[in-house]
Amino acid sequence: MLVDPDWLAARLGDPSVRVIDCSVGLVPQPVGASLVTSGRDAWREGHVPGAAYLHMTEDLSAPREGLPYNLPPAERMTALLQGIGINQDTTVVLYGTGYPPAVTRAWWVLRASGVRDVRILDGGWRRWVSEGHPVSTEAPVFSRGDFVAGTDHRLLADRETVRQALGAADVLLVNALSPQQFQGTGGAHYGRPGRIPGSVNLPSAELVDPATRRYRTPEELRKIFVELGAFDHGRVIAYCGGGIAASATVFALALLGHPDVALYDASLLEWSADETLPMEAG
Repeated sequence: MLVDPDWLAARLGDPSVRVIDCSVGLVPQPVGASLVTSGRDAWREGHVPGAAYLHMTEDLSAPREGLPYNLPPAERMTALLQGIGINQDTTVVLYGTGYPPAVTRAWWVLRASGVRDVRILDGGWRRWVSEGHPVSTEAPVFSRGDFVAGTDHRLLADRETVRQALGAADVLLVNALSPQQFQGTGGAHYGRPGRIPGSVNLPSAELVDPATRRYRTPEELRKIFVELGAFDHGRVIAYCGGGIAASATVFALALLGHPDVALYDASLLEWSADETLPMEAG
């Protein structure tokens, strides 16, 4: 699930491997969804040779009812991924330049849409360039692929699933926001400050090395999640403000082999807007 630049460099031009740059920037707002800035211009200025570009909201989201993200329907994902040459057996490698969970969000969207083999370039664009690998400004041309999307509901939790999980002994709810957001004492919030009752906090930023943007070692990640209690529960549901930061939690637990981990896609943008649903702070 994680590959290094040398692994990818050895496979440039391999028709069974498709590289996707999914860089975006996220600018937190005081209340509500973050402002998403595109990485498409930066992709045009330089990218991994052969890499396509997909934007987190313009390409990989299906806005609805004031919710800006959301997993797109299968027919849309079929057309999108066929258009960049993805087949049923393609290995997809994702990378980015900015906010790391934007890449794990793309990983989750592809996996939840039925792409079987999706990997992330550990350390992203910064590491690729720093290790001297080639850079291209050419826009690749793709033959249409034969991929047909579905929806893997095991990776997806909705509002009702989370509501039923409240107080369930075998389900752990993990909040991927900052401690201040978790407590409801500071930072951006999404309508009502605080958290879903009974959840525990693990900021997604703790999963990567801030200097290198590389994921912590499997041993370090396992220690973090064991201490959190993730492997004491049969199912883990991760959430955040809108389903972006928490995708890193889902990715890391999948990397470690947890058997049942899902993302609450609409997260607090949906939950906190419903006054009948409980929130707690402090």
